[in-house]
Amino acid sequence: MRKTLPALALLLAAAAAHADADLKAVSKHGGTMIETADGTILEVTGDTVYLYEHGGTPLAATGASGRIVASGGAAIALEAAGDNRLKLAQALPPGARAVISIKLPGRAPIQTRLEGH
Repeated sequence: MRKTLPALALLLAAAAAHADADLKAVSKHGGTMIETADGTILEVTGDTVYLYEHGGTPLAATGASGRIVASGGAAIALEAAGDNRLKLAQALPPGARAVISIKLPGRAPIQTRLEGH
């Protein structure tokens, strides 16, 4: 058992480093990167959310909608804005913490947290 713990720790560290590398490689707009439970990657800037498949391929936002609820604030609507973009009805303040909910046609809903941007 003792020999497997260090090996497991190394494996987990390598997986985390790989995930971090994927997120850094995808960042194209200087936004905060979030990988969701289903592998979808969100890049959140002040007024836009960009959608990517795992690995960095843009994910079409056609027909998508959603909202962002910032802590201490009201819900901000998200609307498809072409390509892989969703626009916010108003910009998020710097450092905002929020819950993001997105509905994409033909996919399970996405819900994740933004821990400051």
